[in-house]
Amino acid sequence: MSITLWKPETDVVLHQALGKCAEECAELSQALARCLIQGFHEAEPVTHKLNRTHLFEEAADLKAALRWLFDVLDEPFKGESERERRKFDGFKRWQAMLEAEGGTNG
Repeated sequence: MSITLWKPETDVVLHQALGKCAEECAELSQALARCLIQGFHEAEPVTHKLNRTHLFEEAADLKAALRWLFDVLDEPFKGESERERRKFDGFKRWQAMLEAEGGTNG
């Protein structure tokens, strides 16, 4: 096994943009898990916030963090990339297979 010297990102702004993006990914993951466990149309028991509302808020937060990260990296954040298009097309084909098998609750 090869060991290399790892050091934290030294650019403070890039470090923080990467950290915020990671944090927002984790928060979106938690919202997704809540939708799976409690139901997409249900509400959080204490705050009574709808799980779907929480999910959409966290998705928006992640999009904002990604836009900031791309801005910090001086990379254009524009339209759909070829990779996104291919991935989305694959998801839609998978969805069609699930629906053909009766995998929707309509």
